[in-house]
Amino acid sequence: LQFLNTVATNLIDALAEPFEWSNRMLQCDASIGAALSDSANAHEDLLMKADFALYEAKREGRNRATLYDDAMKIRHEARMIRESELIDAINSNALEYFFQPTLDLNSGLVVGFETLVRWRHPRHGIIPPDDFLPMVKDLGLMGALDFCSMAAALAEKRRLNDAGFRSVGIAFNASPDLLAHPDFTNRLIWGVEGYNLDRTQITIEVLETTDFGDPTLASSHA
Repeated sequence: LQFLNTVATNLIDALAEPFEWSNRMLQCDASIGAALSDSANAHEDLLMKADFALYEAKREGRNRATLYDDAMKIRHEARMIRESELIDAINSNALEYFFQPTLDLNSGLVVGFETLVRWRHPRHGIIPPDDFLPMVKDLGLMGALDFCSMAAALAEKRRLNDAGFRSVGIAFNASPDLLAHPDFTNRLIWGVEGYNLDRTQITIEVLETTDFGDPTLASSHA
């Protein structure tokens, strides 16, 4: 392990050396995840362990080398169990949605609600989004989760209308995965029209850091 750590550290140091490219001085940082195996046929398992070690290196601050060891194995196995549970929760739409009110500061009235997602784990109780959304992103399930949030928001808006609060709006978050999904626009329109909702009262919240890509490549459904 010491030899492996030395090699990884030397690689990071070498990559950190500034270099000139196109009349500019550039510098690269690197994170390395490494693992060892005593079996020549364990390449898939080895890659999986190295990938988890890389994940840990990035989580701990990047620009470092992390080796897969017994302590990490315990965390890895726990994460795999948690990932499986999260996949089941998303696929079965078992996550819970709460609606946070938005106030008009001038009138003090509730003018809308923001859709929040929470995971109520059967053993650990409610898990906050900061603890499971990064895992959702790593699993490539942000689009699926956002579709569930969108459906929950539209259903809540219909309940608000039925209760006499037609002027109160609803908002839901949209990740780049959702915005890029070819069925997003159609499913949103179907949901709005199916519930007979006013489109102007549906807000799609997008992070300031979201990259919309090349506008010339926008879907024809947009």
